[in-house]
Amino acid sequence: ANPQKTGGVKMKPGAVSRLTLDETLHIDGRIPTVAAVSGGVAGGVQAVYGHNNVSTTVKGVMPGYQTIFDSVPAYGRFFTMDECVANVRVAVLGTTVVTGLFGTDNPIGQTIEINHIPFTVIGVLPTKGSSATDDSDDVILIPLQTAMKRVLGKKYVDWIDTSATSSDEVSNTQEKILDLT
Repeated sequence: ANPQKTGGVKMKPGAVSRLTLDETLHIDGRIPTVAAVSGGVAGGVQAVYGHNNVSTTVKGVMPGYQTIFDSVPAYGRFFTMDECVANVRVAVLGTTVVTGLFGTDNPIGQTIEINHIPFTVIGVLPTKGSSATDDSDDVILIPLQTAMKRVLGKKYVDWIDTSATSSDEVSNTQEKILDLT
């Protein structure tokens, strides 16, 4: 059975998420129908490499993100849960960011600065494409803990994305996660 994305649990505009990092990390242990989970935070940042700089979005996520959103890196790798817990400064770049910072050079292993904080590039996301209003490749993914504590200074996660163990469990899983918030 293919895991089905629940669509994530988004907070209503103006609602305050009260899910802490620690609670987010244990959702899959508390709800058996969760196949993969990723808490998320996001914010606008400046990313710099050499003389090049781009304004982009940084998302702090967990390794489950790559399963939920088909975002296994095309090159390099995704960060691990151990790297999340250790607040490691590693980054996975969308292709728009790669082009803006590196042109056609290989970014893997290079150091970029995100809001003046050095990060090592460990992966490049597969190209997702863009719509009229949104460039899905204009993003940098970093470990959730690193984003919350070092880059964005957030105490609570902005959202939670999950995939359920089967399509029959999607709404059931969503309700259980909402109960936790």
